[in-house]
Amino acid sequence: MTGNAASAVVDPGNSIPDILTVDANRRVLITIPRNKTGAVEHDKGFLVYGLAIPSGTLTVSPTSSTLPADPVGAPSVRRRLNPIPVISGSTFDISLTTTSGDLGVGNNNNADDNAVFRIDQGYRDFNGNGVVDIDGTNGFVPGYEQFVTQRQPLAGTANTQGLYRQTIDTSLLSDGYHYISVVAFRKRNVNESPIVREFRQVIFVDRAGAGAQFVNPPTTLTTTTQLFSVKALDRNTARAYLILDVPDGADPLVAPYSVLANACTRVDRYDWSKTLVGFTHGWHTATLTVFEESNKGKAYTHDFFVDLCAADFNKDGAIDFFDYDDFVQCFEGGPCPPGQTADFDADGSTDFFDYDAFVAAFESGC
Repeated sequence: MTGNAASAVVDPGNSIPDILTVDANRRVLITIPRNKTGAVEHDKGFLVYGLAIPSGTLTVSPTSSTLPADPVGAPSVRRRLNPIPVISGSTFDISLTTTSGDLGVGNNNNADDNAVFRIDQGYRDFNGNGVVDIDGTNGFVPGYEQFVTQRQPLAGTANTQGLYRQTIDTSLLSDGYHYISVVAFRKRNVNESPIVREFRQVIFVDRAGAGAQFVNPPTTLTTTTQLFSVKALDRNTARAYLILDVPDGADPLVAPYSVLANACTRVDRYDWSKTLVGFTHGWHTATLTVFEESNKGKAYTHDFFVDLCAADFNKDGAIDFFDYDDFVQCFEGGPCPPGQTADFDADGSTDFFDYDAFVAAFESGC
């Protein structure tokens, strides 16, 4: 504030008026706009005054990608308003760069003199000094940690910026969303109440990739269709696909495999399912691909046998002389292939009817 006498209008469109002038009695005359409804003066406007608080910018680095903000057409109940940085490295830095909230170049007397941080609910040793720096007895920032990698307050210096930086071991955080809070303190005298600004940042940790598994998958089928159930191992799975018989050497994480036509249906928070169709006799592979919001994906496979041809006695997926030899050996009392018996017609006894039934099936093929 400067000058000897004047007045000022507080403009709602400008958070900081250009100049407020003080008269000889150290008073400022402020006109509060929009103190009327039409032509009626209602005198219900009010002015809130407070000391300037630290300004600054909170960043995290390095990042591997960014989850973009949702378009305006997305439903408001789930619309992501801001982009979210993705962390995939073994470590990352939380950095707060501060500037003085007081007007005037180089006016750092009452700038920030400290900043502390918290990840999620806090109360964890994220700065590696062996303790939680601010415990639950603190009524203002309980569970917060001090910056120890770099701590450069702006108050009392001739610098243009302050800097607080902490290197975080990413393995301390699970894959998924995490919420960072940093509180910067304006310099104050002993026994004065704290004056602060809070900075917030959401991050998405993506190191392990999406985890999932098949739920009680079949090993042998006698039908041409089957419902497969799968379960995500954490909340980060955003999409799941199930593909039948991906060719050897092909990447199931890309088109034409992980596409809408192969998408699973989500039936619960962790549970997905899809019916595969068109099985032929022999061995098949079901490939499950799951993706996090960052589009990082993983693939899981399950092999199963579709038994649609009784003459495939050794269950190798083909009808050939090995099946004939294996049946004759089993019929004559020798070892049988796993799960097989010489009672081919399933009448409870082994006799020439079984032999005839096998020969008929073998000659007709599949």
